[in-house]
Amino acid sequence: MPGKYSLLLLGLAVFAVINSAVAYSNNSNAIYTWEGGRIEWPCPTTKRLVKAAAKYTPRDLIATRCQRVEGKTVCAFPRYKNIIPITLSQIYATKKGCDVKFEPFPCWSEQEEGNCDALQSVIDIFSVGEFVWVLDSGIIQTLRTPIQRCSPKIVVFQGKTGRKLKTISLDRFVTEKSRLQYLQVECLKGGHCYVYISDPGNNVIIVYDVYEGRGYRIVLPRAVHHGCRIRDVLYIFLIHQKEGTKLYFSYLCGQRLFAIRTEHLRRGHGGNIIDIGEKPNIPIFVGTDAGSGVFFREEGDSDVYYWNTNQCYKKSNFKMVHKSDGGLYATHVFPDFKINRLLVLENDFPSYVKDYAGCGTLHQISILDGTYTCE
Repeated sequence: MPGKYSLLLLGLAVFAVINSAVAYSNNSNAIYTWEGGRIEWPCPTTKRLVKAAAKYTPRDLIATRCQRVEGKTVCAFPRYKNIIPITLSQIYATKKGCDVKFEPFPCWSEQEEGNCDALQSVIDIFSVGEFVWVLDSGIIQTLRTPIQRCSPKIVVFQGKTGRKLKTISLDRFVTEKSRLQYLQVECLKGGHCYVYISDPGNNVIIVYDVYEGRGYRIVLPRAVHHGCRIRDVLYIFLIHQKEGTKLYFSYLCGQRLFAIRTEHLRRGHGGNIIDIGEKPNIPIFVGTDAGSGVFFREEGDSDVYYWNTNQCYKKSNFKMVHKSDGGLYATHVFPDFKINRLLVLENDFPSYVKDYAGCGTLHQISILDGTYTCE
């Protein structure tokens, strides 16, 4: 168990690069800026009870992934440190970009730590149409004393009403070595959906057919983690091209980028892997434009780059599209289909990991520089 958690911590620590003191960004594209995580309480009694139980410290909250769905901005707050009252919430702001607070999504009962019917620690979210797909690791206090409260699962909510539509247990697809990290969802015409989850601990991609209610693990070849001393972070992202949809994947420590057509994954075949090429840098992939483009930043750098996957994978085809001037690091780029724009979530993850965040970790959600069409 200690080895498992030390690897899990390594996956988190990739964000913890040495950084100077953080100042508020003057980014004119910023929509929301906040520190830590202030909560919109349902009533004074709930606030008093939670605080009395020492279950709420604003500086322990950090948003790592966000999605836009039905006009809402829903964010994942992994339970990395002490027990926190929310792990999935939506932004509540009384003014545009000001007085940012969070209210639990979809409700308070879904945030109950220790209740395996509720969410324990949301580590990734993905929206498709009017639905939010949530990856819950089941592990709390990851950066302190990790505790496996419940089995990992995927939960599907309706964005508008917050109604829970489906819970998918991942218990049969994980082992003691598992470290689930990223979630991607592909829905075909007719609503037949497939879920893809990265598990670097076992060097596999979990594939789950939601309609058939069955899944399997695709074991990746050794070439994928060639050069890695420890299999750290396994990035996966869906790319839609004219010839079909592909799942791109690469380890942070890996030397090359790979892809596989999802039609092969849907059939349970792990062969036919495409070698995209050697990585000219150490990319930290942070999202896609929901089409053929992917966004990333280089390890230790805050600038965000864009690469159209229809072009060759080389530096000359990388375009810088966002420059952070507040000492923040992008953790997610996500589309807002309703307004046809792309948003970037940034935070000061290094200070959070090192407990240098003071009153709370600085966050910012901005409109991504440049003009892109969400396909």
